Amino acid sequence: MSGNYTIDATKTTSGSNYASWADFASAIGTSGVNGPVRVTVMTDETTASVVTFNAITGTSSTNTITIDGNGKRLSSSSTNEAINFNGADYITMTNLTIQKTGTGTAQTGIRFSNASDYNTLNGLTIEFTAQTSSSTAGGAYIAFASSATSLTSTTTGQNGSFNTIRNCTMRTTNSNAPGPTFGIIDQQSVSFYTSTANNNTFEGNTIRNFFFYAIYNRYTNGEQFINNDISRLGASSGSPCNTTLYGIWTYYTYGTNRSTSYK
Repeated sequence: MSGNYTIDATKTTSGSNYASWADFASAIGTSGVNGPVRVTVMTDETTASVVTFNAITGTSSTNTITIDGNGKRLSSSSTNEAINFNGADYITMTNLTIQKTGTGTAQTGIRFSNASDYNTLNGLTIEFTAQTSSSTAGGAYIAFASSATSLTSTTTGQNGSFNTIRNCTMRTTNSNAPGPTFGIIDQQSVSFYTSTANNNTFEGNTIRNFFFYAIYNRYTNGEQFINNDISRLGASSGSPCNTTLYGIWTYYTYGTNRSTSYK
């Protein structure tokens, strides 16, 4: 695949159009790419299934995949994440709203796993619209995690390196929502964190509600957190949260000539 495509629920899958996110993810995972791919989302979509981007043959710094959300919305009632990067590389997503519409504690917006590298999320909104409860072992807006059901589970493999999460807004929209356990959880390999760079960058993001950790950073090397705005602005005064809150929690981390900052 190469060239321009659309995701448009008003049309059947044919030619350069795909009727759903799942249709496009399946097609590009099967066919691979032989040139740059650009996708424009034309309609809002509601789904109960995880949209999974598996490893895609042919992707590179030249043969990239750009998905322009075009201001549209992907509403997901899946138990866990809405979108899973499962070994997918060189994908950029922009200008998209991802809604998690369930009430459960395990909901996650986007999860990176299985060495998903060189991806970019820029200007996304990830919001939980119906959440009523949370826990100290639940979901996240964005997760680098090997397990969908236990985000802090460790593994010897990397979940993702050289990714950029920039200018994204993460929030709850119902006033009594406690927020997910983690705003962002970045957890990498227990085997390589002392020697192998991950170099993921999180810059200019806004986290407006969380239950326990705004940022959880463990077994990483070279991560960079720059000018992220952390608060519980999206929670009402009576909205529950854990008795202890962490803005940034970092443990077993290495880095050379990288900085960590927030405001």
